[in-house]
Amino acid sequence: MALEAELAGRPAEAERLLLEAFRRDRSYLPRWTLANFYFRAGKREQFWLWARRAAEMGPYDQSALFELCWRMSGDAGEILAKAIPADPAVLSQYLNYLLRTERLEAARGAAEALARLAGPPQRAAVLYACDRLLAAGRVGEAAELWNLLASRNLVPYLPLAAERGNLVTNWDFSQEPVPGGFDWRVSRLAGVAVRGPGRPPGLT
Repeated sequence: MALEAELAGRPAEAERLLLEAFRRDRSYLPRWTLANFYFRAGKREQFWLWARRAAEMGPYDQSALFELCWRMSGDAGEILAKAIPADPAVLSQYLNYLLRTERLEAARGAAEALARLAGPPQRAAVLYACDRLLAAGRVGEAAELWNLLASRNLVPYLPLAAERGNLVTNWDFSQEPVPGGFDWRVSRLAGVAVRGPGRPPGLT
């Protein structure tokens, strides 16, 4: 009924019906539908309100919502501030979406926000962002992410700090290498073994 009213040129009626649907049903679909309605109407303030309310329904795959946000605005900071809640699960989804769609500059900001809130389940997403920054030659930004993880004990190392001479992570192989970031990459090679925690550290 709401779509029929909108197509018939009665946007106020369509809006009333959609808001009534949300009052009756607080699930994801009414939020998503309202965000789409305000997107089509070009009403930015209302769009951001309902986009964020939809994003708060974290367990859902939010890729379509993130894409709609990028169609509304090309400003990564605006999207992060207005549509993405400070929820590690949602931020992790958003970060993976940005990396998948090759929006590395936007991903850096999302990864920083996630690193400040992440728990162990989100560590891999931040490490992947760190690896992507390293691959792009953005070593300083990657180090900032790594140090945020280190400061929150999400990697078992002190932050990298040139002034303290702390330039090499896990230099003595005393920890099992973390899969990503500034830790060692250990390849499986014939005749080479890694001695880890609980044994004299090093390579043989």
